[in-house]
Amino acid sequence: MTGRRLALLIAVDTYLNPGLSQLYAPLVDAAALADVLGDESLGGFTVEISHNESTEDITGRIENLLADLIADDTVLLHFAGHGLRSDENELYLAATNTRPDRLLTTGIDSRLVSRLIRRSRAGSVVLLLDCCYGAAFAKDFVGRAGDEVDVGSRFRVDDLSGGRGYVVITAARETEFAVESGGAVETTGGRSSIFTEALIHGIATGEADFDQDGRVAVNELYEYVYHRVRAARPQQTPNKWEFGVRGGLFVSHSPRRRILPAVLPPHLRELLDDDRSTARQVAVHELVELLDAGDLPLAATARATLEKLVGDDSRKVSAAAAAALGESAISLAVAEVDLGVLAGRTVRRTVDVPIGGGPLALASSVRPAAGIRARIVDGVLRVAISESRPGPVDTVLTISGLAGEAELRVRGYVALSPRHAADSAAVIAREPTDDPIEQVVRLIAAGWAAFVTGSHGDAMALLAAAEEAAQRIPEYELHFGALTAIHWIGARCGDERRSVQVLDNVAALIRTLLLEPADRAAALAALAWLGHLAKPPAAGEHPWTVALAGVVRAVAGPIGMSPRLDSLLPEADRTADAIESDETKTFIKILVDWCGALSGRQDRADRLLPRLADSVLGLDETPAFTAAILLPIVLAEVAAAAPATALAARPEDQLLLQAANEDLIAFVAGSRQIAADRDQVIAQVASLTAKLAEGSPLLSQLADALVLHLRGDAAGSARAVERVSTDDDTEVGRLPMLTALAAIQHAGGDSAAARASLGSAYAAAARVEDKTTLCLQLLLGSVVARLIGDDGIARHFALTAKDAAAQEDPASRSIAHVFAALASAAAGVGNNKLLKAAMADLKEISHPRARAMTLVLITWAGRRDAGAEWSQRLFDGLADAFETSAEGEKDDQHLSAVLLAVVALLAALSAAGQVADFPGSRLLAWLVGSHEDREHATVLFSRAMDAVKKLETNERLPAVLVLALAAHCLKAEDLRSTLLEEASALLGSTLNIYPAGCWAIRVGFAWIMTLVGEITVLPRTAEALLAHISDIDDDEEAALLLTLAALALAAAGQGDRAQQALVTAQTAITELDDPTGKAVLLALAAWAGTLVAD
Repeated sequence: MTGRRLALLIAVDTYLNPGLSQLYAPLVDAAALADVLGDESLGGFTVEISHNESTEDITGRIENLLADLIADDTVLLHFAGHGLRSDENELYLAATNTRPDRLLTTGIDSRLVSRLIRRSRAGSVVLLLDCCYGAAFAKDFVGRAGDEVDVGSRFRVDDLSGGRGYVVITAARETEFAVESGGAVETTGGRSSIFTEALIHGIATGEADFDQDGRVAVNELYEYVYHRVRAARPQQTPNKWEFGVRGGLFVSHSPRRRILPAVLPPHLRELLDDDRSTARQVAVHELVELLDAGDLPLAATARATLEKLVGDDSRKVSAAAAAALGESAISLAVAEVDLGVLAGRTVRRTVDVPIGGGPLALASSVRPAAGIRARIVDGVLRVAISESRPGPVDTVLTISGLAGEAELRVRGYVALSPRHAADSAAVIAREPTDDPIEQVVRLIAAGWAAFVTGSHGDAMALLAAAEEAAQRIPEYELHFGALTAIHWIGARCGDERRSVQVLDNVAALIRTLLLEPADRAAALAALAWLGHLAKPPAAGEHPWTVALAGVVRAVAGPIGMSPRLDSLLPEADRTADAIESDETKTFIKILVDWCGALSGRQDRADRLLPRLADSVLGLDETPAFTAAILLPIVLAEVAAAAPATALAARPEDQLLLQAANEDLIAFVAGSRQIAADRDQVIAQVASLTAKLAEGSPLLSQLADALVLHLRGDAAGSARAVERVSTDDDTEVGRLPMLTALAAIQHAGGDSAAARASLGSAYAAAARVEDKTTLCLQLLLGSVVARLIGDDGIARHFALTAKDAAAQEDPASRSIAHVFAALASAAAGVGNNKLLKAAMADLKEISHPRARAMTLVLITWAGRRDAGAEWSQRLFDGLADAFETSAEGEKDDQHLSAVLLAVVALLAALSAAGQVADFPGSRLLAWLVGSHEDREHATVLFSRAMDAVKKLETNERLPAVLVLALAAHCLKAEDLRSTLLEEASALLGSTLNIYPAGCWAIRVGFAWIMTLVGEITVLPRTAEALLAHISDIDDDEEAALLLTLAALALAAAGQGDRAQQALVTAQTAITELDDPTGKAVLLALAAWAGTLVAD
C-alpha cells in the first residue's frame, strides 16, 4: 500500500430538527472504526472524525480531503446518520442542521459528493454509507433506511482521473432498514450499528481476509459484512457498487494470515534422520533457533517437527522437544484483566497484556467474544470493551494458532452513559398513562435529559408532547406550573418564543395564587427585577449585583430576553391602585418603584425618594417626628444628585461621602444616578412647612428658610434664619435644624448662607439647658462645619461641647464627654483628655448595657488617635453589651447571638482593613477603623460561635450566615466552608419537607455558593449525603439521593467520585418499579453524566 491513506468518518447523531430522531451509534462507531483504520498495523489511515457538524462544515471537510491528491492516494469516507429523499427522488445526507422540508439548502446533496470525488485525482475511493433514508422505526430497532433510492446511481462517477476505482458499500438495500441494534436501551442491549460493527470486526480480527494473504480487500470486506449482517438480521442486505475498479483495492492489513510450512534445511533433515540420539538433540537445538528466528513458515515447520519428536524413543530428545514446545507455546502474562468502569460513548479504556511464546505465538488469532474488542499488536494482546449496553461485562477471550491456545478473562462495567439515560427516560415518558400529571412529569424529565445531552430536537418533541398532556391537568396552578417548566426548558433549547411563555406562565401563577392586590403587585414587581437580573450585566454594576445576576441567570435562564418584561411594572402599579389601605398602597408603590430602579428604569429611580417623602408627609404623626424622617430624605435627594466635591471641602471627607453615596445609590437604584428634581424638593419642603406651621413655629420658620433658599431668594432666606436665631423661644431643636439647613444650603452651592446658618446655630447653643443634649447637637454642628470647610466655627463647636460636658451631672458626664470628644475629633482638635475623662466617669453609669454602649462610643471616638488598643476595646465593649443579653430570655438570646455575630463580622472587617467586594465595606471600614489585629478578631469570632451553639437548631441560620461572611473576611477558608455547609443543612432542616427534599435544597444552596466563588461547600455536602445514604432502607429514596450526590460531585468537578456514585445509583434506578420516579432519576443521571464528561 503506497501513497497517502486518508479517512474521514462523518458521524451525525444529534439533529436540531424535531422531525429527525436522535441516534446513538454514529459517534460510538466512528471512534471504534477510527481505532482500526488508524492503526499502522491494520488500516494505516490518517483519520479525521466529523461529529455533529453543519452541512457547510461537512461538505467543506469532504472538499478539503479530496483536494490536492495524486493517483497513489487512497481515500475512505464513512457516513453514519440519517439519509433523506427529496420529492425528486434525490438522496441527501442529513447534517445536524438539516431540515427535511429544506433539503436543497440544508442537506448534503449526494450529487455534490459525487462531483467532488470526480474532480479528485485520488486513485482509490471507498464510500461506506451507514445511513437512514427515512425516520422509520420498527419494534426494538431504530430504522436507518426508508423509501427506495437508487444509491448506486446517486453516487456514480463516470471517470476517475487517477483511475483505480471507486466503491460504494451501503448498509442495506434501497427498501430495507439498516439498524441500530436494541430498542429500550436499558433492557435489550447496546445500540451500535450492525453494519459498522461488522466492518470493524472484519478488519480488526482479520476474519474478512478470506484468502489469508495478509490484506483485506474491499470485495472480501463486503462479503464478510454481507454474511455477518444477514446472519444477525436476515431482513437487512448490504449492497455494493463498483465504478472503474481495476486490480485489487485493499482496505487494510490483516492480523490473520495463512502460514504455509517451509522445507527445513538439508543438514537439519539429515540430523533428524540420524540414528544417533545426540544428533537428534542437536537438531532439537536448531529447531528451537528456527522458532525464535522470525521466519514464520520455517517456524511452523520447526514446531510441527518438535511435536513429532516428543514421541522420540530417546528420553533426552523427547524431553528437549517437549521443553522447547512449552517455551514456544503461547502464554499470557495474566489470566484476568479488569477494565474497571467505562463511562461515555467514546471512552474505550484499553489494556495491553504481554504475550509470551515467540513469533508464532504473536501470529495467533483472537476468537471473537461478545462485547470485547481485541487484537494482537506490537507483541501484546490489546483488549477493550466494545459493549455499549450499561451493566457488567464478564467474558473469556480465546487466542489460538500454531503456537497453541490461551484464554483471558475480561471483566469490566459499562456505566450508564448520558445518552443511554436520556433515551431510557424517553422510552418511559412515551408510555401512555391515565394520570396526566404523571405523564407530564415523565415527559418534562425526558425533555430535560434530552436537552442536557445535546439532543435539542428530541427535547423539543418531548416538550411538545408534555405541553399537550398538560392541557388535561385540571388544577389551574399545576397546569401553569407544568407549562412554566416546559417553556423554561424549551427556552434553553433556543426557542425564544418560549422565553416569553415562561414569563407569562409565572405571571399567570402570580395572578392566580396571590389573591391580595398587595401581594400580587409586590410579586409582579419582584418578577420584573429578576427578569432584569437574568439579562447580561451592564458595565459598572456592583460586583455583588453581578454575582447575584449570575445566580439568577443560571436558574431563571433566558426569561430576561422576554419583550413582555417591561409590562410587569405598569401592571404592578395598576394592581397597587386596587389596595384599599392608603398606607399599604403607598408602601407597595414605593416597592414597585424600587424594583423598577433596580431593574434599570431611570424614571423609577428618579421618583423613588420623592415618593418616599410624600409617604412620610402622609403619616399621622407629630410635626417633629415627621420632620425628623423627612429632612434626611431631602438630604439624601440632594446628596444623590450632587458630587462628593460639592458636599465636602476636604478630599478625605469627599472620599468617605463618595463611598457612602455609591453604596446608597447601589442599594436604592441599582447603581444608577438619581436625578434630584429641584422643584420636587421645593414642593416637598413647602408641604412640610404647611404641616409644621400648626404645631411648631420654629420648625415652620426653618422650613420657610429652606424653601426660600431653594427658590433662590437668598435675602429672604437670610431674614428667615435671622428670625429663627433671634426668637426668644427656647426650643431645643433650633440648633440641629439650623445645622441641617446649613448642610442643605452648602449642598446647593451657597456656602456663604451655610456659614451664616451655622453661626446662627452656634448662637442657639446657649439656649439648650441639657448639657448632654447640647454636646450631641454641637457634635452635629462640628461635623457640618467640617464638611463646609469652616475650621474656625468647627473648633468653636468643639470647645463649647468640651465646656458643656464638664458641667454635666456625674451620671451623664461620661456620655457627654464622648460627644464632646467626637466633636473635637470632627474639628481636628485633640480629644484624648476628653476620652480619658469619659472613661473615668464610666463607673457612674449603673445599667450594664448602658455602660457597655458608652464604652463602645468612647472607644469608637478614640479609635483613630489611640490606635489598635482602642479598636479592641470598641469590639470588646460591643460584645460585652450583647453577651449580657444572651443570658436572658430566649428571644433575647437569639437576637444577641446574631448581634454578636455582627460584631465578629465588624472586627473581621477591621482586621482585614477593607473588603472591596462587600457592599458598604468602605463606609464600614471607616466606621470600625483598621486595627489589623486578626488574633483579636478571631477571639471575638469564637465568642460569637459559642453564643450561636447555645441556640436552637431552627434559630441558628441568620447568625451562621453572618459568621460565614466574617470567616471570609478573616480568610479562614475551611471555617467558612464549614459554616456554609452548616447553613445549607439548617436551610434544609428549617423547611417542613421530607428528607430527600431537604437534601435537594442543601445541594441547591451549595451549588449556588459555587456560582459566587465558594467551591468547597458542594463536594462536602455531597460527601455528607453519601454518608447519610448508608442509613436509608427505602430503595427509591436511596436511588434519588445517590443520583443527587452524583450530580453534586459532578458539578463540583469530582468526576471519578461522581462516576462511582452513578454506577451505584445505576443498579438502584434499574430496580425501581415506579416509572415516573425512574424517568426523573434517569434525567438526573443523564445530567450528572454530562457534567462528568465535561
